Parts: sequence; structure tokens; C-alpha cells
Amino acid sequence: MPQWALKIMVPAVGALLALAAALAAACFVKAFGVTFLGRPRSPAAENAEEVDRYSLSAMFILAAFCLLAGILPGLVIDALSPITLAILDSRMPIQDNEPWLSIVPIAASRSSYNGLLVLVFITLSASSAVLVIHRFASRALRRAPAWAVVFPSRPPRLSIPA
Repeated sequence: MPQWALKIMVPAVGALLALAAALAAACFVKAFGVTFLGRPRSPAAENAEEVDRYSLSAMFILAAFCLLAGILPGLVIDALSPITLAILDSRMPIQDNEPWLSIVPIAASRSSYNGLLVLVFITLSASSAVLVIHRFASRALRRAPAWAVVFPSRPPRLSIPA
């Protein structure tokens, strides 16, 4: 490819990526607003209730398994090892003997991670961000109506579609 084509393509592709990111952000803001901040659009939605406690407990158990698999991935890899051995005739190295709950990489050129350290880093980062925001940004209290995706004079069914 000629040099002049690269000089045109690189900024164009960067601009297209920025446009795609902006459109995706707008889509998620819209979806969040309609889902959590908008008014109900039908009588069924207005009278909606939370699911029963058994469904909530099932979702909690699955979320706990996902969290456990993220924090202790070596145990999950070792538990799934017989299945991958039967299907693919190969498996990851044994993870049980690895110190500090790290994952043994497939090859020396591959990287690894430690789920517990990642959890600690995310927890400390989020906690410090909440502390800084609460400490410095919450002093100015603004009173305004809640953001909604509907106009107050229109009925909810005629508001902006989701």
C-alpha cells in the first residue's frame, strides 16, 4: 500500500472508531434511561413486581459461581480438565500446585493472571474512586427533576421508543 494511502486511511479509520464508540455510548445511555429512569409505558409495566425469592436466589448462586470462577480460575480449570481432555485430547497444565492462585500459562510465551490480585485491584480502585467522588463532588447539591426520556405532557406510550 502506498504511503499516501496510509496517511489517509489511519485518520479515517480512527475517526470511524471514534464515531462507533460515540454511537455505542449514546445507545447505552438511551437504553439505561428508558429501562431505569423512564416512566412505565403500559399498565402491565406499571404494576410489575420483583420476581420471587427463589428466582433471586438462583441468580445469586449463579453470580456467586461466576465470581468464584474469576477469583479462583485454577480450580475451575482443573475441574474442567477431564472434559477438555476427552473432547480435545489436550488440556491446560495442572493449576493446583501454583502458588498465589495464579494460572499456569500454556506456553512460556503466553501470559497469566491472578484472579485474586485483579479482584483486590478493582476493589481498591473502585473504593478510592467512590471516596474521592463522595468527598469532593458531593458538596454541591443540585435539585432538579429526574431525567426521563418522556415529555411530561405526553402519555408514556407516545414517548421516544426504546
